[in-house]
Amino acid sequence: MIKKVTRKAKKCPNCGSLKTIKKGKRKDVKNPLTRYKCLECSKWFQELRRKTKINLSEKIFKEFFWKKKTLEILSKEFNLSTKTIQKHINDCEVKIKKKKPREIILIIDVVFFSKRKWKSEFGIMVFYDAIEQEVILWKEVSNEKLSDYKSMYFEIIKLGFKVKAVIIDGKKGLKEFFEKEKVIIQYCQFHQIKTIISYITKKPRLIPSIHLKLLISFLPEIEEKEFKENFKFFLEIFKDEINRKEYNPETNKYYFIHKRLRSAIKSLINNLPYLFTYQKHPELNIPNTTNLLDGGEFSFLKRLLRNHNGISKELKIKMIDEYFENHKDRIKRKKRL
Repeated sequence: MIKKVTRKAKKCPNCGSLKTIKKGKRKDVKNPLTRYKCLECSKWFQELRRKTKINLSEKIFKEFFWKKKTLEILSKEFNLSTKTIQKHINDCEVKIKKKKPREIILIIDVVFFSKRKWKSEFGIMVFYDAIEQEVILWKEVSNEKLSDYKSMYFEIIKLGFKVKAVIIDGKKGLKEFFEKEKVIIQYCQFHQIKTIISYITKKPRLIPSIHLKLLISFLPEIEEKEFKENFKFFLEIFKDEINRKEYNPETNKYYFIHKRLRSAIKSLINNLPYLFTYQKHPELNIPNTTNLLDGGEFSFLKRLLRNHNGISKELKIKMIDEYFENHKDRIKRKKRL
């Protein structure tokens, strides 16, 4: 005896009629979807509703950004035209989640992108938690201004974060601001070395400059007491050479011969009270540089964006939002695997 298999009629979403017939399949991202036609109103519909445009756009955008896939590759994978793929990428909205308020050790810095393309400076100011290694807050800036640092700091305080310590670079006014806010300050040792090298050059010829370069090369490894003793000894030995002057008959005044060397020494003297803060507070595990941002987050971000040259500024900012919002989660997934 042959069993009769009866198919449940699909209800037309337009007119509600059950007089519908199958009309082939529609290819989707993963599984083909059965298509139907209503005999009453002649409308076409499919078995299951496709994922919402935002979800599909999000998936395409993530494949484009993180996996560095071209429009042509995505077009073949999703069975969509390159124009549609581009539209999905442009339409995607990156969801920014609220960060959990907590005690943080703050690293602050700005990363700048190509001036040529955007005509004016285009940068992102970032506030980073060194404890959880997570970006707390970021915003687009045209220049590195003290007012932007202040407004972002007060914003994270309003969000409920408590700053235990802050690692800063050489931006003027930052030390004075955080001292008023009674925050422990660690000056980035890498920026200090870079500042001194910019004055005395990488290959100095002057004997005091050679000794100063050797002295600062031990900065990340040496103890504060030992460094201060060596620096004091250096100033005593080369005192005459550092303070050497010559007479200018045109102005009828004396001037220092080694101005750049003196500027390097002055920079080191001004920042010395903040260079070894991490040693004074070992319980806080304060980083002695901003390298978690400069050499970590920023360098990887630039490498990812380098694969998408020619994109609009709006799309670039969207990619930056995606990176800072989801980079930590992606690292966790890789560790699990």
